[in-house]
Amino acid sequence: MRLQSGRLAAPLTVVLLGLTACTSHGSSGAGPTTSAATATSAAAPTSTAPPSPTVTTTPPGPPKVALPWGGRQILPKYRVIAYYGNGQSKALGVLGHTSPDQAALAVAAEAKKWATPTRPALGALELIATLVDGYAGHDGDYSHDSTPDQIQPYLDAATKNNQLLILDIQPGRQDFLTVVKRYEQFLLKPNVGVALDSEWRMGPDQIPAKVRGHVTAAEVNAVTAYLSKLTVSHGLPQKVVVLHNFTQQMILDRANVKPRSGLAIVWHFDGHGDRNNKLFGYNLLKVKKPFFNGFKLFLAEDINIFQPSEVEALTPPPDFVSYQ
Repeated sequence: MRLQSGRLAAPLTVVLLGLTACTSHGSSGAGPTTSAATATSAAAPTSTAPPSPTVTTTPPGPPKVALPWGGRQILPKYRVIAYYGNGQSKALGVLGHTSPDQAALAVAAEAKKWATPTRPALGALELIATLVDGYAGHDGDYSHDSTPDQIQPYLDAATKNNQLLILDIQPGRQDFLTVVKRYEQFLLKPNVGVALDSEWRMGPDQIPAKVRGHVTAAEVNAVTAYLSKLTVSHGLPQKVVVLHNFTQQMILDRANVKPRSGLAIVWHFDGHGDRNNKLFGYNLLKVKKPFFNGFKLFLAEDINIFQPSEVEALTPPPDFVSYQ
């Protein structure tokens, strides 16, 4: 203990008074005890109770929502195997050849071929929700949206079979964010993600199939910022966002695309052709963490189509594989 001026004065006084009293009164202790107590009381500093600390509480966040089959993470826990297309046309992919329920069962069987002891496979239906058109339409945007009644059966089939539903957007002359927001009622579901099909993002004077479209990193970031906020604010599980591309120019300023909280962003190579061209394209456009890689297999256009074991042998192995 440190000696401080004035702090030991009172105790010393008490001791001295006690000795004096004992000498004067012999064995009687009443007087000295009273004098010592009085001296101590007079010399002790007045104590003030410290103020109670201010307690601040953080408002509870939204309840955490699980995926229909449990858990909250999709990538890299699973490898996603998707069937792509639109029920309105057989020419647009696998989903145009069968009903939503049949498609869900078929992709579930396909996913089993991709499962490994260390990485399970997860089925998905990638539905073209906004479809590009070769004509302007009454609003001049060269695309049209699916109705909720057209989308709901695919969501029901995916949910019933513990799968994802990915809403693919071909916006024509519209910007991606404007179109994506129109599907918010579905995006609030825990197993619904988004795909941005940059090939079909037209400029104000461009016509689909006459010119190849592209999107800027800034526009991609605007979409992912909206989806991230939606996911986090509603306590939703990880949401998959697929960026379709098969040339470097289809997503401009690629290095400026940002990762986002709550999202698994997949750079999906969807070029078709022979094996050498597909390998060249995948190696050119592949990305590193925190992003994920995707690879598309075309049942009609690919020459000598890759088998699951061959796709899994790519470096790095794709996290998202789709069939068209």
